[in-house]
Amino acid sequence: MPAVKVWLEEAEEGFVDEDENLMTGEICLRAVKAYASDPDASADQRFLCAGALVQRPNSNICDVWMADSFLDDANTQLQGAVLVLDDLFGFHLKRSNANDLENLISNFIVQCGRPESDYHCASYMSAQLRGFRPLKDLWTLMDDSEIVDLSCEGSYNYSTGLREEDEDPDSMIFDVHNGMEKYNSADLSSHDTLSIMNILQRTKASARMDQIESVLE
Repeated sequence: MPAVKVWLEEAEEGFVDEDENLMTGEICLRAVKAYASDPDASADQRFLCAGALVQRPNSNICDVWMADSFLDDANTQLQGAVLVLDDLFGFHLKRSNANDLENLISNFIVQCGRPESDYHCASYMSAQLRGFRPLKDLWTLMDDSEIVDLSCEGSYNYSTGLREEDEDPDSMIFDVHNGMEKYNSADLSSHDTLSIMNILQRTKASARMDQIESVLE
């Protein structure tokens, strides 16, 4: 039996319909789909997962909307979801003009449903695998007056413009300390893995240097 191949393709034009899928003022920046070969050769390809990076109106915040197909092959579907998430996360990081980790990661929110959903299980697991955490975890770690900082190692004192009452508590945000370790180990690697790590490490080092220079002034 031939090995299963998993790959990514840009979604066809119109996949994210401006009238049906986007709120007024939202902009779809990129949409992709993951496919796998059919080990039984009964079909040319199997659709695994899709995702779209959508910028909110008058905001730097981008949501990644992900969903799975209904496929009885959890491992292959997870590989596809990881490719989708890595592609959209890497695209976001490359286009961002943020010069610190706080702003770099707080503007990227993964909307991937709940793990018990048949159409979101692989998407949710891919976010966990890459070090993303549900926003509800943050809300439990802070009082209304506190600041939560995911960019500090081992810390959750992180500043974000996200308002609890406006967000889905199950949506996910990147935990830099945990996430960088996961990307470094990269159980499921992709062509975007190294690029993502380089951007995160470079931004982290630059921010640390800025802090040192500020103290010395």
